[in-house]
Amino acid sequence: MLRDLIIARLKAQVSGLRKVGTAADLAGAQADTQNQFPCAFVLVLAEQGGAPRYMSGLTAQKRTPRIAVVLAVKNVRDMIGNASGGDMELLRQQTDAALFGWMPDGDHAPLIFASGKLMGLLGGELWWQDEYTTEFDRR
Repeated sequence: MLRDLIIARLKAQVSGLRKVGTAADLAGAQADTQNQFPCAFVLVLAEQGGAPRYMSGLTAQKRTPRIAVVLAVKNVRDMIGNASGGDMELLRQQTDAALFGWMPDGDHAPLIFASGKLMGLLGGELWWQDEYTTEFDRR
């Protein structure tokens, strides 16, 4: 499973994470942290298929999964987010260093960064979502 490979990579490469796991949605991820900051949750958001390459009995199709890495930090020294913002920037750099250009296995192309966005900021907690894509052939 691609998600499990990414989780293992984050656990091995981003030493400051206190928790790395999965969640069905952001609300589930927020409820699951129980003050285990910084943390990361890996979700497969979508998968897009390309046109089939063969029209005979053999079928091959390129597929592109979109993976979200939801990151959360908490820094109560500054409730308006400046301190958390610095913590998040460092965590994002470490996460990107672990994932960008990494090939999860022999079937998937290297992960590339697609987008990132703020998910929420409240009480010193900052939630951010970075999205990566890869490609593989389905035969």
